[in-house]
Amino acid sequence: MYSYEELFSMLERAFQCIMERDTEGLVKHLDIVHQALEQTDQYPELEGEWSLLMSMRWFLEPDQAILHLEKARELIEGHSKLIPRATCFYSEVYGPLFLFLREPGTADETGKKLERMMELYASLLDRVSRCDQIYYAQLAFYRGEFEKAQRFLLKAEGSAKQVGNMMDLLCVAEYKARLSVHLSDPVMWNQAFAFICGMQNHEDRVLREIAACLKSKLQMSVGVMSGVPRWIQNGKFGAISDEGRYRLVEDHVSHVAFPLIWITYTEYILYNAEFYRVINSVDIATKLYGLNWLMLYDSYFCLCKASAWSEIGDQEQARKYLMEAVKSLAPDRLWWFGTEFFPTLGENLLPILEPQGESAVNSYRIVSKEYASKLKLIRNVMSESEFREALTEKEQMVARLAALGYKNEEVAEQLFISPNTVKFHLANIYKKLRIKNRVELKNTMEISQKNEYAYWTELNRK
Repeated sequence: MYSYEELFSMLERAFQCIMERDTEGLVKHLDIVHQALEQTDQYPELEGEWSLLMSMRWFLEPDQAILHLEKARELIEGHSKLIPRATCFYSEVYGPLFLFLREPGTADETGKKLERMMELYASLLDRVSRCDQIYYAQLAFYRGEFEKAQRFLLKAEGSAKQVGNMMDLLCVAEYKARLSVHLSDPVMWNQAFAFICGMQNHEDRVLREIAACLKSKLQMSVGVMSGVPRWIQNGKFGAISDEGRYRLVEDHVSHVAFPLIWITYTEYILYNAEFYRVINSVDIATKLYGLNWLMLYDSYFCLCKASAWSEIGDQEQARKYLMEAVKSLAPDRLWWFGTEFFPTLGENLLPILEPQGESAVNSYRIVSKEYASKLKLIRNVMSESEFREALTEKEQMVARLAALGYKNEEVAEQLFISPNTVKFHLANIYKKLRIKNRVELKNTMEISQKNEYAYWTELNRK
């Protein structure tokens, strides 16, 4: 018979397998623990921890997950002792509701199940992501109900701020940026973009890397390619294939953020018209790294390939991957990548969507309607204004003093820092604002009261 410590250690290894997507190892450890627990009734709390891990194993099946979660809630006193507080294992589920949908017309029912799952996870893991409002916002967004989506996002933002859930706030910011295009609201875009930029300095590594990816994706969506970090452009993340899944062998990126990082890299080479590299990148992601294990990722990679083949001129291959992308999605009036891929696929998507029903076609048309003209306003905000990327509080202070004519030594004296530190801050300020000297900095600061940059500066000050 196994001791309490031995069983707890096996459950810890099983949780590590969940984090590393090692299904074989997970099943092995969970089976051993299950057989041991069936032979004794001494460890009801370990049985609860086992049920909690089982819910994570079946999180794509809400009914199964809820059964395991309810059992875990009955057996565990307080919060889980096995899983670290506020674990972000659930980050992959920050996709739209259709990630869970198998049949059309089940979105509202599935949404309620997801809300129940989030409540149970919150009670067991302490401050786990509460994203039910975000799901409903996403659902409204992909149905073209933009004002309704905005209301849900405001509720989600308020809830996330209450508990300090930064992952939820990042997700809200991403959707606020997407929504701002359709509402033609540059102020909303600036708010969201500034928040994401600021999160690149967060103490949590996963949040920093996800923020860098979201910032890059938003910039690429409006044609600003220069903001993509070199480490994403190069696509060298220190990963190898390990029996159909990825394993990180160098400390370049975190394990949790790697799928989104690879998607951002693929999108970068797609925007750079390196279509053959896109196809190879998708093959590496799906066949070697197993990154298509979620329908969300699978559909994205299929659409990347379809876009590449369409631009190469092979419409037969493009149609093939478009069909595969549609099979990965539930036909519930949702089309996740309607806007992201509209520039490369456009009307080619409509014949593929027609068999899914009129609602799917209409939803795509609503979301993509006049997309290019809507995007132009946001692109102008990014390319013509002073708003580029959030300055830190220290950089703002240096910028103001330098714009007033203070020399480096005087700025250093005012802020109690060294002249070399002032030079370092100025270099970052010039890079972020895309200016070259103090004259341009002065001009930037003088007109900042008249545009969205002033709003963003005030927001950061508060």
